[in-house]
Amino acid sequence: MIENDHVSRWKFAELLGELRLGLAVIALLSAVVNILTLAGSIYLMLVYDRVLPGQSMQTLLSLFIMVGVAYAFQGIFDVLRSRMLADVAFEFDRKTSTHAQKIESRMALEYPTSKDRISPTRDLDRIRSFIASPGVPALIDLPWIIFFMAVLPLVHSSLGIVTMVGMIILAALTWQAERVNSRHMEAVTK
Repeated sequence: MIENDHVSRWKFAELLGELRLGLAVIALLSAVVNILTLAGSIYLMLVYDRVLPGQSMQTLLSLFIMVGVAYAFQGIFDVLRSRMLADVAFEFDRKTSTHAQKIESRMALEYPTSKDRISPTRDLDRIRSFIASPGVPALIDLPWIIFFMAVLPLVHSSLGIVTMVGMIILAALTWQAERVNSRHMEAVTK
């Protein structure tokens, strides 16, 4: 059994190696999507700093077109990232489902009472569903918070302050909601 477990780990590591290129492209697309998120802030800063004092409609139109193109690319890259994650999930499922079904069949013969508790196919289905879900892009985007917190004060000090205050308010509201929900869940489970 230990030898089979070692072989399964090796095959899983080999599978991740095969999917590495797709995952790297997804990470690159995520970087571009996150950098393009700054387009709105930069647009507003330029409108207030350049367009309003100069009353220039040509500058406003040019900025509007540039931010529109940036948002269009952001949307396109976000859709590409979601589709690539779905493809990675499909490829993961395709390469692991046969092996998981063999293991499940063997377990059903050797341990007939454990069918309800342990199911490799169900576990792999959950992993595939998670890879294709919106949760993975959210996890990939999470480290970019540090980038935004460093860049926004450089763009404009007020943006940095407003972002920090908003982050603190959101964290406090999330913490309070978690406390209230946990009290209600305790009352329900008792």
